[in-house]
Amino acid sequence: MTAFVGAVSAAHVVDGGVSPEPPRPCSQHELKFHLDNAQGEFDGMSQSGTLLVVENVGQSFCTVPARPRVIFTDADGQPLRIDARTAMGMVPGPVLLPLSIPAGGKLVSEARWVSSDAYGGNNCLAPAFLVARVGDAAFRVAFAGQLCGPAGKHVTYSLSPWK
Repeated sequence: MTAFVGAVSAAHVVDGGVSPEPPRPCSQHELKFHLDNAQGEFDGMSQSGTLLVVENVGQSFCTVPARPRVIFTDADGQPLRIDARTAMGMVPGPVLLPLSIPAGGKLVSEARWVSSDAYGGNNCLAPAFLVARVGDAAFRVAFAGQLCGPAGKHVTYSLSPWK
């Protein structure tokens, strides 16, 4: 009996052809980041949210992790106790593969949270900044609003993978 062992290399389509080299991770200078309130699409009775938008301003494909890492900070840059929620039974979470972004391409992630003291207990935090980590790149943008949670618990928010 003979066994065949072979190697499979990753490839991606570029301008109608196939490149044998997988894209490399995006560097800070290849990415542009901003928040977009989607004209108030996320705002409701006790909720709010924003879109996190990352764009590849480089000249070629590059990759980013499937989900940004977000840290909310105060005006001095100190992290606040605001945590991303994880789905039940998904600790540490599902395996999400990196995504390729073509030059000029954009990816969007949705962040949602409770924005008023709907739980009682006055457990609300008003960050000055949102820091988004996209691979090795970090982007610090001004943040307006507050996130609230149940009394005696950490304030949480939900964050979707990039789309």
